[in-house]
Amino acid sequence: MIITRKIGAILRGKATPFQLAAGCALGAALGFVPGFSTAPGLTVALVFLLVIINANLFLAAMVGMAAKLASWVFLPVSFAIGRLLLDGPLSGLFQSVVNTPILALLGVENYATTGGFVLGLLFGGILSLLVIRGITRFRLRMADAT
Repeated sequence: MIITRKIGAILRGKATPFQLAAGCALGAALGFVPGFSTAPGLTVALVFLLVIINANLFLAAMVGMAAKLASWVFLPVSFAIGRLLLDGPLSGLFQSVVNTPILALLGVENYATTGGFVLGLLFGGILSLLVIRGITRFRLRMADAT
C-alpha cells in the first residue's frame, strides 16, 4: 500500500525532470556497483550525491533494486567494460586515480566496479528518459482531463 502511494506521489507530485533523472541515474549506478566492501568511497559518494542533489529517493531505490538484479545478469559485460577502461587507452588516468590517496577509496581498481559504474549510468540514463517521458505524458493527460 505504501508503494502505491509513493508511485502516486511521483505521478502527481512536483518532482522536476532533473530530480527524476538524477534518481534514476544515481540509483542505477548504486545498483550496478558491486557493493560497499568493494567500493566504499564510491558508494558513499553516490548516496551523498542523491541527498545533495535532492533526487527522488523512492525512484532511486526502485531503480537501484532493478539495477542490482540486472547487474548480476550483466556482470560479464561490466567486467569487460572495466577491463577495457582500466587496461585500455585510459589506463594512465585510472592509474593516477587509483594511486591518489583519497580517490583510492573509490575502488575503481576493480574491473567490475569501474565497468558497473559506467554500465549503471548508461542503464539509468536510458531508464530516466523513459520515466520522464511517461510521467510527463501522464501529467499532461491529467491536466487536459480537468
